[in-house]
Amino acid sequence: MKNILFTGSIPALVTPFVQDESIALADWKKWVAWHDAQASRSVVLFGSTGEGVSLSLSERECLLKSARKSLESTAMIVGVSSPSTESAIVLAKQAKACGAQAILLTTPYYVKPDQNGLCQHFLRVAQAVKMPIILYTVPSRTGIDFTEKTLLTLCQNQHIMGIKDASSDLERMKKIVQLSPSDFIYLGGNDHEMFECLDLGGDGVISVVANILPNLIQSIITNYDTNPQWSKGSFSDIDSIIKHLRENGNPQVIKHMVQVVFSISSYLRLPLTPVDENVQSAIEASLSAAGINPEEISA
Repeated sequence: MKNILFTGSIPALVTPFVQDESIALADWKKWVAWHDAQASRSVVLFGSTGEGVSLSLSERECLLKSARKSLESTAMIVGVSSPSTESAIVLAKQAKACGAQAILLTTPYYVKPDQNGLCQHFLRVAQAVKMPIILYTVPSRTGIDFTEKTLLTLCQNQHIMGIKDASSDLERMKKIVQLSPSDFIYLGGNDHEMFECLDLGGDGVISVVANILPNLIQSIITNYDTNPQWSKGSFSDIDSIIKHLRENGNPQVIKHMVQVVFSISSYLRLPLTPVDENVQSAIEASLSAAGINPEEISA
């Protein structure tokens, strides 16, 4: 049976920084606490949206301990991304020790292993941490992807419970959904492909836009089987927002949106820089047109 905690809409949360690029801890606490009160059953920390690769081990520990205190009804999935298997194990063990219910383990970037090395990487981490693992493939960022054979091998491992697939390979998605174990969870990795994923039997999406619209995205997914017209209509209402996310950079766009809507700090860590003023104005116009207004949140 699939673990329902890791289905539906799963926001990939931004990590707030202050102007000197240090952690905005007060913003983090109220941000995580606010999400805990929303409809999502789990959240992802330290993914690409959360600038996870820019965080030190001590920063991750501080943020994880804080998040664990705030997430009373929401599962904590922790992003682990490293070109080194041993470093990935260190990060995964830290996440487990800080109370994560699962890790989101990215394919190793930069080093470009072959499929055997890729498979061994995930199996070594699974053996070392013995906790639920969601595979994460995003070849546009890492330069590498799974073959069908590798995925079908990995999904037999008792600790590997699912995948976030941001490859846009819908034909492979269809085959893996059909051939993987019945409890294997298939999550889309791109908001704009949400319905294609659901149509192929997927279980939800790890979502960027759910940072600002967690309840709407959860409702769109939950109601899609019974009322697809409503779901697609609701999604079309935020088309321009999704377009900005696709065309102008993640996490740059969503951090600006989060700042506009919730007054959560939008500073980024280099080499990331803010979107230019023209794009900011266009983003703000799209938010206004969709009826998304500033909102006060507190810890």
